[in-house]
Amino acid sequence: MRRVQRGFTLIEVLVVVSILGVLAGLISVLITQAQKKKLEFETQNAITFVGGAIDTYKSDLGRLPPETMAGFAGTKWAGLSVSGNTTNECVECLLVALRHPDLRTQLDRLPGGQPFGNTDEDIWNKIPEGSDAPEAKEILDAYGNPIVYITKNRYEETIQMSLGDGTVIEVHAVRRPSGAFYNQDGFQLISLGANGQQDPDEKIDDIENFTREVE
Repeated sequence: MRRVQRGFTLIEVLVVVSILGVLAGLISVLITQAQKKKLEFETQNAITFVGGAIDTYKSDLGRLPPETMAGFAGTKWAGLSVSGNTTNECVECLLVALRHPDLRTQLDRLPGGQPFGNTDEDIWNKIPEGSDAPEAKEILDAYGNPIVYITKNRYEETIQMSLGDGTVIEVHAVRRPSGAFYNQDGFQLISLGANGQQDPDEKIDDIENFTREVE
């Protein structure tokens, strides 16, 4: 007796399609979350790495890296200047300083080979003879935006930054709920995170070299 082969009913097909749709949605969510965690991890690693390089600079040379070109007075880069604008000056100067030949370890690249960038598209228009200054580039986070560098001397100031998409924003040092600045006697490193904005305390995706307190 021949066995009758039964096909799928419409309801069975719809059930299978629905299950596949749910699985595809779950996989998409998991991939998105994994990518988000990857970018956060890479950025945190970069900030930790740069923070360590700054500590080495201070230990080797007895001062924090300058965040303005005027701060290079008395060094081999005295007179360094840039054309076009002064946005990102703080992190451009930081990259120059961390390539200082007298440091035990120079900052040649970030963990994972993450590249430096030039998000404000400027160039040095005056490089002191024999200074061997690196290009006018910035240290970038994993989102393609410059990592903000602010020392205690400029905590009260507003810093202009040009992001990877060319948007210019203003950034400031972050205060504790008490009103005092985090790392009051040192420096702050700040990544603006996935949204490219400095966030208020109640909604933070910024990645920083300090841990914010909860009020």
